[in-house]
Amino acid sequence: MNDPYDSTPTVDLRKDIETLETHAKIRKSTLLIIFVLSALLFLFVFYQNRPQPGSVTVGTVEGQYSGLIWVAKARGDFEYNSVYVDIKTCKTTDQCINWVNSGTIDIAVVDDYALTTRISRSKDLRAFASVGQFESTEIIYDFKKGYGSLPEIENLEVGLTSDSLSEYWFYQAVMDLGYDISDYEIVETDPYDISHSMSIGEIIAGVTWNPLAYDVKNELSHKITSENLQHGEKNYWLLVSNKEYLDTNHELAGRFLNALLNAENYIKTNPTESKQIMADSSHLDYEYMDDIWRKSNFELILSNEIVNQINYQLSWRNANKLSEDNIQLRSSEIVYTSVIENVKPHGLLGVSTSAELEEL
Repeated sequence: MNDPYDSTPTVDLRKDIETLETHAKIRKSTLLIIFVLSALLFLFVFYQNRPQPGSVTVGTVEGQYSGLIWVAKARGDFEYNSVYVDIKTCKTTDQCINWVNSGTIDIAVVDDYALTTRISRSKDLRAFASVGQFESTEIIYDFKKGYGSLPEIENLEVGLTSDSLSEYWFYQAVMDLGYDISDYEIVETDPYDISHSMSIGEIIAGVTWNPLAYDVKNELSHKITSENLQHGEKNYWLLVSNKEYLDTNHELAGRFLNALLNAENYIKTNPTESKQIMADSSHLDYEYMDDIWRKSNFELILSNEIVNQINYQLSWRNANKLSEDNIQLRSSEIVYTSVIENVKPHGLLGVSTSAELEEL
């Protein structure tokens, strides 16, 4: 019961509680608004600074040569670097280079000799990285007719493709034995027709590269024997584009290489999974990938050895009357260094940097 004579003011606690709850709600709402605005600001800054997505069209022949690209695509490394890659299959490396020159593709994956055969006619072509070194060229003999070595097929028909690895390594093997190329009857042969040409007796032996050599050996297994013509020597397989494209799309090309660098690191630590990705992506047998693995090196570099190799091949072609171009090219006329030096500086081996080339 309230004392009527008590003068102590009455305190309404309910109003105080309501006031406190209201203040708490305001504080929560304010903090929530600050958090949302901060998140929106972060996303705005993130997307402002994030590279704009770009598309790259790459041309490559069948085989393991684009292994870094297949692995990067399968793992999502390109998407992570905001690059969308479309891969087109060329019948030959020469077709790949034609597609670069015509603008059908942005980048071609070709061997060093393919670049050599075209670089004097397509002066804007540049190699801006090597995606691997491979030993892949074989000669296949008609063993059923008793042939199994180069001396045994002297003066007989040998099928190969001019301006290709089959031409280069066959000529090298012949000269190493002390023979002359005129000691053989060279038959210009489509690399996909070696098996057919041997079956109908048009050629006694055929020279081609893997996986085409692997396919021929499977098709004619009971009739043939084969020999590796490279004997431990490897060709560089190069990313080639036009200098104008690289100048205009320098940052995009860098992100493309960064994705390949991620793939390179993955291949080093996950060879079994990488073989399977390459086999699945390029429609090759896993057994084939397993067989050629020890002859393959998937590494992103740009070395002075590539420059020396191409200049040697230019001189060699002229000496063997395969070309009238008696030239030697400067490093800056063969390679484009500034993309890889920004992505993988230690991958630039013995080649002048872009700054050094500008001073020359």
